[in-house]
Amino acid sequence: MLDWGRYQSPDYGYRIDIPYSIYSPVGDAEGRLVFERPDGRSRLTIYGEENTDGRTLTQIADELATSSSIADITYRRSGASWVVLSGYFEADGAGEQIFYLKLMLSADRRRYAVFAINYPANEKARFDPLVERLEASFRAPS
Repeated sequence: MLDWGRYQSPDYGYRIDIPYSIYSPVGDAEGRLVFERPDGRSRLTIYGEENTDGRTLTQIADELATSSSIADITYRRSGASWVVLSGYFEADGAGEQIFYLKLMLSADRRRYAVFAINYPANEKARFDPLVERLEASFRAPS
């Protein structure tokens, strides 16, 4: 059984449940919370940003999709205020990795929040329920 805790950003107002029993915080750089599994083979990153230039959801998602570490996007879905990207990720020395990223815009579209997780492809069955909980608990910035 995993030990989950709720995090709510004091700056952006988004919230998400974090599985603290398998992830430890490794940094808070530029407003990004970063958690890693002790073996370093899985990482969870959570952050919020201002949408100061008024980009659309599609523009922000397209920008995130061009990350040099993304090898292949196999799943992309969106709604009125959210987008999900998933596929394969290139991580140094970690073998084949799956990534899952969800972005949510605030109601006024002035802020957005992102959570991104990557994990070994051979542990997909183990991580699918964890990703489902992260996704279900994630709430848009206020």
